[in-house]
Amino acid sequence: MAKKENNIELACIFCGLNSNDGEKHAITDEHIIPKVLGGWLTLPFVCKDCNNNRIGSRIESILKKNSFIVSALNKLNIQPKKLAFREAKIELDFNLSGKLKAKYDKSDKPEYYPQQIDDGSIIAPENEAKGLLKKQIERWEKNTGKKVEFDISEFDNFPYDIAIPIYGTDISFIKRRNQKATVTISRLDAPIPFEIPAIIAFEHLAGLDYNFIRKKEFDHIANWILNNGKNCHVLLNTMLRNISPDDLEYLPYHYIKYGFQSEGISAIVVLFGVIKFLVFLGEIENINDFAHQDILDYYHVYDLNTKELLPTNAPSHVSEHDNMLLESVTQWGKWEMHNDD
Repeated sequence: MAKKENNIELACIFCGLNSNDGEKHAITDEHIIPKVLGGWLTLPFVCKDCNNNRIGSRIESILKKNSFIVSALNKLNIQPKKLAFREAKIELDFNLSGKLKAKYDKSDKPEYYPQQIDDGSIIAPENEAKGLLKKQIERWEKNTGKKVEFDISEFDNFPYDIAIPIYGTDISFIKRRNQKATVTISRLDAPIPFEIPAIIAFEHLAGLDYNFIRKKEFDHIANWILNNGKNCHVLLNTMLRNISPDDLEYLPYHYIKYGFQSEGISAIVVLFGVIKFLVFLGEIENINDFAHQDILDYYHVYDLNTKELLPTNAPSHVSEHDNMLLESVTQWGKWEMHNDD
C-alpha cells in the first residue's frame, strides 16, 4: 500500500513511483539538507531506490571529499576531525623519514600509524613500537618455525632514528621519538556535485507544495538529477576560487532563496552561509530571459544550532504566504531535536 499523508497518495518526486510499483519504490524519509551537512529535516517524498541507489550513494559521499565542506564540518564542530577528514589523505613530514601516512585520533590530533617506509623498516609511534616489534617477532617465529634470539626488554636501550635489523630475520625497525611534524592534507579536491543544490532546492520546494512540484513541467528536472545529466541548471559558485577553505568564516546555517515567475523558478542555495549556487527549476530555453536577481527577495534559513527553519527578510506582501509555506513544511516534515553526530 502506497504511503499517504492527508489522504494524498505519495509518489517519489524523482521517478514518480511508489510501493504500488514494487517494494523498492516504497516512500521513505529523505533529508532535504544531507545529513552529512548537519541537515535534520526529513520529508516523505523519495522512494528507497532513488534515495539509496540513484541519488544518495552517488552524491552524498562525494561531499566528504571536498575541502570546503570538510573545513566547514570541522570548524563548526558538526563532525569531529576523525570523521570530517575520513576521506582525506593525511601525512606527517618528519624530514628524517619523509612523509608518513597519518590519521586524526580521538583527541583530534594528527598521528601516524605503524607502517613500512622506503628502507623496508617498520616505523611506529613510540608508545606502540615495542608492542608492534614483539608481534613482528612472534609472527616470524610462527611462519618459519625458528626461534628469534632477541630480548624485547633491550628495546629501551636502542638509540632513536636509526634502522635496527634483527639478524637472521627480515625484520628491521626504527625507534622514533615523537617529534613535531608538518601536517599535509590532500585528496580533498572533489567538486561539490552540481546536483546537490538542485536536489536541495527541488526537495525543499516539494515540502512547500508537494502537488506543485509533481506537475509534468518539473519532470525534466527530476530526470536530469536521476540520470546525472550535463549541467544546465546550476550556476556554480566561482567566488570561492583561489580562496583557501581554512580562511573562510563558515556559519551554522544553510539557506534557500526562491523567486517565482511564469517561465519557472529560480533558487539560490547557500551552504554554511558562504558556498552559493544559483539553481534554475524551469524550462531551459527560458533561462536567459529570467530575471534572477530582481525576484529573489526572501529566503528560508536552516539553523543548525537551534534546529529551526526560519523565514528571513520576507517583505510584507509575501509574509502571509511565507508563513503558509512554513506551516506546510511542518505538516509534511518530521521535526526531530537530536544530535546528528
